[in-house]
Amino acid sequence: MSTPSQIAAQAARTRRRLYLAAGLVLLLLAVAGGWFLGRGASDPVEEAPAAPEPSPTSQADGFELLDGGELSQGLPVRFPHTPQGAVSATVHGLHAQSTNDARALAEVLSTYHRADYDAGDIEEGILADRALEMRLNQPDGSDFDMDDFPSPASYHYITPVAVWWQEQDADTVEVAVLADMEASDGAAVVVEGRYIFGRTLVWDEGTRGGDWVVDAVTDPTRTGTRPRPEEYELDHPSWTPIIITGADEGS
Repeated sequence: MSTPSQIAAQAARTRRRLYLAAGLVLLLLAVAGGWFLGRGASDPVEEAPAAPEPSPTSQADGFELLDGGELSQGLPVRFPHTPQGAVSATVHGLHAQSTNDARALAEVLSTYHRADYDAGDIEEGILADRALEMRLNQPDGSDFDMDDFPSPASYHYITPVAVWWQEQDADTVEVAVLADMEASDGAAVVVEGRYIFGRTLVWDEGTRGGDWVVDAVTDPTRTGTRPRPEEYELDHPSWTPIIITGADEGS
């Protein structure tokens, strides 16, 4: 008979796999709608824009990205218990996903998200999403095998350029991040575009003695109410450009 701890561990794994599988379904819907990575979003949209209104706490000259108070496996952690800390944790966590290495991605998600992940979760979730993205953007006549992805020459870069945030309460912050993305299978397929990430950050006293963690993923680019083309532009009033200074430069 399974012990209570074994049952809890199995339930946690099941939730992770359901979350990752749901991400794949959302990706399929996004591609079918013709607006993945901000592409093809020029069709008329009758629904309200998904990108948020200007942040009530946006900084006039830009958002100054904070570094964490310490490093964990080379990743900045222990951010201030402030909205700026929550936004900075989100940006660092997204930028750190600029890899196709399953173990590295599992470490990143386990560090910045509430749940824990292993390489198998990543292979069935994020890397399966990225392989599908490659296949759907495969040039005519090119050879791409999803089973061979990722190859050592493949890459996936996420470069956050602007943010929006709204404090729900002292321990909850809604964050949106506008990012440039470039990905390739290392051969014939290259995908480039803009993407809007959405995250709900919560303050968790039990994580590293107190830190921000991702509690929910709410990417506007993958939701039913798609952003308008202008909402992918850096000069849209929703966005506050990211300013990297001091110790964050070159990270």
